[in-house]
Amino acid sequence: MKTFKTFLSEALGDYQSSAGLSSEKIPYDIEDADVKAKINAILGHVAVSEFLNPKAAVAQMEAKLALLGLQRAEVPSDDPRNEVADILESDSGEFDLPFKLHGDIIGKSVDTPIDELDEDQKLVSLKVRFEKLDTGSFKVYGSLV
Repeated sequence: MKTFKTFLSEALGDYQSSAGLSSEKIPYDIEDADVKAKINAILGHVAVSEFLNPKAAVAQMEAKLALLGLQRAEVPSDDPRNEVADILESDSGEFDLPFKLHGDIIGKSVDTPIDELDEDQKLVSLKVRFEKLDTGSFKVYGSLV
């Protein structure tokens, strides 16, 4: 009969040596150039497809970034005065969307007074560029800057 420790060492195999403090890159470290390049490659996959509505491509990019813990800093609205919606109505253009990493960070530190909270947020910008093709569909490109 195997012990639990033996079972774990067989099941984990090579992963056991890479766990904890290793030289592997943290997949959500947005400041790291290699991680940002991988994320931009994933976002670049959206540009492979053509879209009838560029808002759908932007929604796909938002969904991919949400898997990494990035949420829109400004909640999108259906208000017709929304400037992103106005830009997407044209034939081509570009705009930036702010994203927050892991939402708002709220808590206390050692120096925080008893009746206050510390608030912090890490912002990242998604640069979106789109163009209308001769076929009437759109190509949409996005990358983190």
